[in-house]
Amino acid sequence: MITYKNKIRYWGPMRTGSRIVTRFLQSIGFEGHHSHNLEWNGEEQLWVSIRNPYWRAVSWWILRHGISHWVDGEGVTHYPKRVSWEDWVMNDNEYLQDTNEEEDHWDTMVQLKYYNIEPTYLIRAENVYEDLMKIPFVRERMTDEWSERLKERGDDWTIHYLDEYKDLDYSTLYTQEIADRVWKLKEKETFGLYEKDSWKVFR
Repeated sequence: MITYKNKIRYWGPMRTGSRIVTRFLQSIGFEGHHSHNLEWNGEEQLWVSIRNPYWRAVSWWILRHGISHWVDGEGVTHYPKRVSWEDWVMNDNEYLQDTNEEEDHWDTMVQLKYYNIEPTYLIRAENVYEDLMKIPFVRERMTDEWSERLKERGDDWTIHYLDEYKDLDYSTLYTQEIADRVWKLKEKETFGLYEKDSWKVFR
């Protein structure tokens, strides 16, 4: 998504709460549709959504394991594979892998390195409203209605979860071994905004 007039681009990598940010940005003049791919044309600013990597890992696993189905961009319906959390984490997958491949469009750090850019602003899934309000462009355009919606936020990404996963306490899935693997592969993705032991203390 982009506002051409102001030369600002927004990128919402997969499983970072990007849908509600996209809807909000559309309301203040951004053009385009929701997409997890980064298209960079040298704009003056890049805003990027991020999420605690421990929680993002669980969300990604549920997407591929714990929902009824999903429909891809071409309208094809897919049904998730049943794979245990531990097996998914301890083996390479779409989110957790050692990769530097330029075509890995869904890896945050690979894409930023490929385009040789750093985000101007980071929008944390857990602090959407607070982080958006740190941006002058947003602050000047925030409405009372959107202020309330963003504060409540809601877990938009859980809508299609099977019932057994909708209220899952994510921390119960982690052991130290599993946490260490996620942190090793995704520490850079935290931009220093999340703690290594955060899997112990928050849902």
